[in-house]
Amino acid sequence: YEQAIQHLTELYQAQGYLSARVGPAVLERVGRGRAVVAIPVYEGPRTLLFGVSLQGNELIGDRELLAAAGLGRGEPFSYLALEDAVRRMTELYQERGYLYARIEPDVRFSENRERAEVAIRIIERFEVRIGEIAVEGASRTDEGLVRDVLRFRPGDLYRPSVIRASQDALMALGVFTSVTITPQNPELPERVKPVVVTVHERLPYFFDASVGISTGQGFRAGAELQFRNLGGYALDLAVRGQVGFQFIFQDAELEQNIGSLPLKEDE
Repeated sequence: YEQAIQHLTELYQAQGYLSARVGPAVLERVGRGRAVVAIPVYEGPRTLLFGVSLQGNELIGDRELLAAAGLGRGEPFSYLALEDAVRRMTELYQERGYLYARIEPDVRFSENRERAEVAIRIIERFEVRIGEIAVEGASRTDEGLVRDVLRFRPGDLYRPSVIRASQDALMALGVFTSVTITPQNPELPERVKPVVVTVHERLPYFFDASVGISTGQGFRAGAELQFRNLGGYALDLAVRGQVGFQFIFQDAELEQNIGSLPLKEDE
C-alpha cells in the first residue's frame, strides 16, 4: 500500500496537483472476516502552466527551443515535465557542439497556486571540439582499425549522436564485449576535449563440442574451433568437424545396405 500511495501521489503531481496528499491507508472492518482499505486523498489546487520565457539564448531561437521543450501553455504543470524539458533543450545544445551549455529554470506561482510561470535562463558558453583521440584496451586489435571505424576526427564538433554511432560501429566488428567513448575529464569545461576510446576485447578463440545419439543417426559427435580477430583486423577463422556412426537399425534392409558399405573406396 505504501508503494500504491507513492504511485498515486506521483500521478496527481504529474497532472498539476502539486499539493496533493494521498494516504495513509486505513483498514476498516465491514463485517466478520471482512475489511476494506480506505485511502484518503486531498487534491488541492491544480496548477496550470501560464507561460514560458527564455533568457540568454542567442544561438538557437525561441521557437526551436520551445518546440524541443514541449511545454504548452494551459497544460498541467509538473516538475517531472519541467525536468524532461530541460533535458531535451540541453541535448539540443549538446548536439550543436555546446557540450557545457546550462539550462536553469525558475518557477513562479500565483497566490492561489493555480498558475505557474517558468523563466528559463540559458548559458550557452562555447563550442567544444574533439582533440587528441586515445585508444585503450586494444591489446590484440589493430589500433588503426579502431580509429578508421570512428565517425569523428580531431577538430570535429563533439556531438553525442556521432559518439553513439561510433560506439555502435565498433561493437558491430564483433570483437569487443563493450565500448565506451568519453571526453577526458568530462567535468572540466574546455574548448578542445581529448577523447578516450575504451574497448574490452573478446577471447581470441572459441571452442564448442557436442555429442549425441539417436535412432535416426546413431552416435554422432561434433566440434568447432573459432579463431577471432586474426591479425587484429576483426577477421574470424572457424574449423568445424563432425563424425557419426550408425549402429541402431529398425529396418533390416537399411542395416544390410549400410553394413555393406566399405570404409574406403577401392581404386
